[in-house]
Amino acid sequence: MCVRIVGRRTVDYVLDFTDNCKSPVVFCHNDIQEGNILLPNECSSHKDIMFIDFEYSSYNYRGFDLANHFCEWIFDCTITEPPGFVVEPSHFPTEAEQLQFFSSYLEELKKPVDADVLELMLQEVSGFVPVSHLLWGVWALLQNIVSPMQADFNFMEYAKTRMSLYFHLRPALLRALPQYRHFLADHTDMLELAQSQAVFTR
Repeated sequence: MCVRIVGRRTVDYVLDFTDNCKSPVVFCHNDIQEGNILLPNECSSHKDIMFIDFEYSSYNYRGFDLANHFCEWIFDCTITEPPGFVVEPSHFPTEAEQLQFFSSYLEELKKPVDADVLELMLQEVSGFVPVSHLLWGVWALLQNIVSPMQADFNFMEYAKTRMSLYFHLRPALLRALPQYRHFLADHTDMLELAQSQAVFTR
């Protein structure tokens, strides 16, 4: 099904990337967005945040779960007006914010935090950002067919947005693959044009 929707080459890019990435496989939530994070009440004795809705959880690449969470920073899916979401790419965490997040993550795991490790995590996550957009773009296309909630959320518009972001950010995925680096170097103008016109249509 995914091949029929996005094409064989796109699937091959992702498979090549995941086959060659150094991201560890861990148990992932795969949907850490604002609706799935509960903050403690001010008067509660329980001071930790809580994650809910584990229906998409599975073993996955750590880089995907982190990248997917960062991608959620740019979306607000709590609005009631059409199309049911707002996207603001400038809300994607800065490099400094990502490094702070990684530092807290490693400290919680009681692992050493040093500049080399943090730089590797930046690289680990960057390639998974377009993968996250691709996954949710395909998901939205399928939801557009099967979901009874189309009146509340425009899945086709969401798919267009996610797929446009995938094509815009795909060079980050290709840079992680040695076999495609020459392509990036030789086709910079074409890639910039594709990024500027990245619109997904039926």
